[in-house]
Amino acid sequence: MLSLRVLRNSQRKKLESSNKKSKFVLILSTLNLGVHMRTLLFSFLLSLVVMGCGAQKAEPPQAKIQKVNFAIDGMVCSSCEESIQTKLVKLEGVKSVEASTANKCAIIEFDASKVSEKDLIATIESMGYKAVSQSQSATN
Repeated sequence: MLSLRVLRNSQRKKLESSNKKSKFVLILSTLNLGVHMRTLLFSFLLSLVVMGCGAQKAEPPQAKIQKVNFAIDGMVCSSCEESIQTKLVKLEGVKSVEASTANKCAIIEFDASKVSEKDLIATIESMGYKAVSQSQSATN
């Protein structure tokens, strides 16, 4: 029985010694990994700063505001005016729309860099009206 205890004690000491060594190796490797990670993190942050310093803000494109008078055939009531105004003002780049049943025309102010005159005509004609451009002036 005594020899069994001695054997167990010696095995336990070997195991504890082995565990201490593995813990020590683990701690060393963790510290080494920590240094490596700090180096990587510093390099990454430095590259972000360098890229940020070299970046330039792109200037937004210059707006090309135009005001065009369209003769519109087929407008007969105030509902026609409202539907044309409502539909056109939803287009990106359209600033204002003034439709008139009495004059059978619509004056549309729009940003030509976002929407074209052809797009406006196509939208009006998709509603069942006939549209023809009467005038054009840039108001930049």
